[in-house]
Amino acid sequence: MYRIAGRKELIKSEAERGRPFVHVVYTSFLPWAGQVARALNVPSTFFWIQPATILDVYFYYFNGYRDAIRSNTNNPTSAVDLPGLPLLTGNDLPSILLDSSAFDWGALPLLEEHVGILNGETNPKVLVNTFDALESWALRAIEKLNLVAVGPLLPSAFLDERIPFGSISAVGKQQMEEIAHGLLECGRPFLWVVRASDEGS
Repeated sequence: MYRIAGRKELIKSEAERGRPFVHVVYTSFLPWAGQVARALNVPSTFFWIQPATILDVYFYYFNGYRDAIRSNTNNPTSAVDLPGLPLLTGNDLPSILLDSSAFDWGALPLLEEHVGILNGETNPKVLVNTFDALESWALRAIEKLNLVAVGPLLPSAFLDERIPFGSISAVGKQQMEEIAHGLLECGRPFLWVVRASDEGS
């Protein structure tokens, strides 16, 4: 409670200085941000960095489907039928639901807290790392949630050259042509950076 009270004071003091928070976007590790925003009537949006299907599974897990999901976690081939989602198997479920003791840092209670916050809101907006053509059914599976696709998003490490993503493999001419064809066919604007060493491929 101290943590939440301190954040409320921060938001109030910034408003008094003429720099009010007009909207709060928070992620999985900061459920208190949504609580504080709601308590102070500041609009907020939850930013879910995983696929929409995973959020749906967690939402169902904490809203009446816990036993149905848990009963299928030990058998990787048994069917898990959740409203609005394709038939899933134990292999499709998040690993934290298979063995929550493996995640002793409190991930499951943290997820439950997020779902509780979403349950307390009317038509909460959730930004999701996906795109409509990939998970249109998952974006609409739960009527209560307004899931908005904002992906695909890439971790910044892939963009700031701190890891050798794409720089340790060579692309052949046929692969280069297939990538180009796919990019052109998608009909969306794109930026494609090609190393000088790959231009002749």
